[in-house]
Amino acid sequence: MKLFFLKQDSLYKIFTTLEKTPKHSHVQIFIESENQFFNNVRRSKQIDGILSKRDIKATFIAQNSHQKNFFEEHHINHEVKKENKIRRFFNLLYWFFFNIKKFHLHTYQHKNYSFFAIFGAEILLILVAGYGIYSLILPQTTVTLTPSYEMNEVVYNFRYMYPNDISTYPLTGKHIIIPLYTGTIPNISTNMILDKKINTDGTMVKGTVRIVNTTSTALSLKINTQLIDDFGIEYTTNDKISIPASNGKDQAGVAYISITSKDNPTNNALVQQHGASIALGHRLLIKNLRQSFYTKQVYAEASEGFNISQYKQPGFILMSEIGELQKGLYNSLYEKRKEYVTSDAIPEGGIMLPFESFIGLTGCDYNAIGDTTKLEELSVMSGSLTCSITFTYVRKEDVINGMKEYISKRSTNARKVVNIQNNFINFFDILTGEYNAYIIPTRVNIIESYNLQSDTNNIIPMIKDQIIGKSKEDALRIIETFPEIEKGAISISPFWYSSVTGVKSRIRMIIKEQNDSV
Repeated sequence: MKLFFLKQDSLYKIFTTLEKTPKHSHVQIFIESENQFFNNVRRSKQIDGILSKRDIKATFIAQNSHQKNFFEEHHINHEVKKENKIRRFFNLLYWFFFNIKKFHLHTYQHKNYSFFAIFGAEILLILVAGYGIYSLILPQTTVTLTPSYEMNEVVYNFRYMYPNDISTYPLTGKHIIIPLYTGTIPNISTNMILDKKINTDGTMVKGTVRIVNTTSTALSLKINTQLIDDFGIEYTTNDKISIPASNGKDQAGVAYISITSKDNPTNNALVQQHGASIALGHRLLIKNLRQSFYTKQVYAEASEGFNISQYKQPGFILMSEIGELQKGLYNSLYEKRKEYVTSDAIPEGGIMLPFESFIGLTGCDYNAIGDTTKLEELSVMSGSLTCSITFTYVRKEDVINGMKEYISKRSTNARKVVNIQNNFINFFDILTGEYNAYIIPTRVNIIESYNLQSDTNNIIPMIKDQIIGKSKEDALRIIETFPEIEKGAISISPFWYSSVTGVKSRIRMIIKEQNDSV
């Protein structure tokens, strides 16, 4: 026989039911945990007395640990029977939604840790619901600001030094030093032929030129100073000459001198081809004068048409011409040395300094083909020169790090450096050095923006003050009037609001960097 008692059943009902139970019967008794039976020890002993009086063999069914602990504590015959898990789950689910008191009591009596988790979840749910209601009552505006970027040039006089000299530099803490490195391109060769065939006809051109000096410095030219024109014809001066400086009022210094074309096969061929075209005003430049050959501040003009003359050339090589051959080979390779320093020769991450003084020749080996003991019988001689080219370079990383150090010392909280353009590094002329240091003004381009994080100009508070209560469109137009801002975006929640909230604390500002510029 099985007897079931619910939580609302009284102890009196339990007593009367047991008294009506036939004597000597076997029964299983189910009592819900919430029944007052488990809270009244004296009454529970009376039930035990009724069972003994009627000789009823009763077994109480313990469905949970609370009941089990009660039966064991009062020495009541019982049997533990676990509740069906599926049924238990649905019971808990039902109690959670429709009988929360019973749910809490059940989980607490079972000492279930899920009670604390669920209780916490309930509190969190209440908070979320409260926040949702608060948001519905008072909307929030989120403003996303993208700062405007601008590119600026930064120039700094770095001290460029070779590593061995850095340790002895006395002004290390005062200036930023960039190390110099040396590279080598071995076995670069050039060839030249000295041709002196017997009784060859020579062609020479001779004339007077007007040398114009537009610089503020007076110049002096030695005899045999070399000039060259657009045809490639080379000339030498027949006398030495002094050229006055410009007076600074558009009045250049002027001097006149006679020149003659150089006597060599290549030059003679050019004279034969172009000599007749040399007329009044023909332009020439002085080869070994920087102000003339490179900057063209000093130049020569034919003051009259040049005269062309023919002559017979003897057919033997002079000892002085052998020296000129060697010198010509060296000069030819020296003038072209920069062409050999290509990007493939520079180590990865290196930048060659674009100054010819940093490019040199070393380890030169001259080789001549021809018997120099019988020059009177020699009409053709060839020579070759093999040298190694040395060049100086810097590491791009060192220059960028040096520029970062300089910028960090001069920057303020108002501006923020976003990026240093490492592909645009320019070197100006070398200034006067000190302590084996080359002072070279170096320019890089940097991208910087107004620092909205520190906001030293209080841009964000001004934006908030001006957009409160404005429509979304008007607020965006106001934001775009600030030169520090590239663009802005506004989102308003809940979605049915179309204007910025009227409470400043409900306006949230987000700073967004421009990823494509970094």
